[in-house]
Amino acid sequence: MEKASPRLIFENNEWIAFTPYSSMGPFEVWILPRKHYSYLGDCSDKLLFALGNILKNILKSYGRVLGNPAFNYMFYQLSEAPEYHLNIRLFPRISVNAGFELGTGTYINTVSPERAAYYLREIL
Repeated sequence: MEKASPRLIFENNEWIAFTPYSSMGPFEVWILPRKHYSYLGDCSDKLLFALGNILKNILKSYGRVLGNPAFNYMFYQLSEAPEYHLNIRLFPRISVNAGFELGTGTYINTVSPERAAYYLREIL
């Protein structure tokens, strides 16, 4: 479980944020709800406020560590599949996928998830 992992960045009563073990790029962050939800529309105002808190902290860390990079948010949710677990992924655009990545579908990550989590966590 990520709660005891060196990849843990931040958590509150509703959400947990961590760098995934197999990141596609440096400083990728996943945010998951502590309780099972499959769709953001099912979340209460309290849950959404707690998500905003997590996002604010992660984005502040990105700003301090990476200098406010461009990034993508990706929401993985399925309203029609109650067994699916909602997750949100942040992917800063600080590296370039070149010939190797494009040709093989294998990604080279120059910053280990553990090191990225350390930098992001220490800034909070």
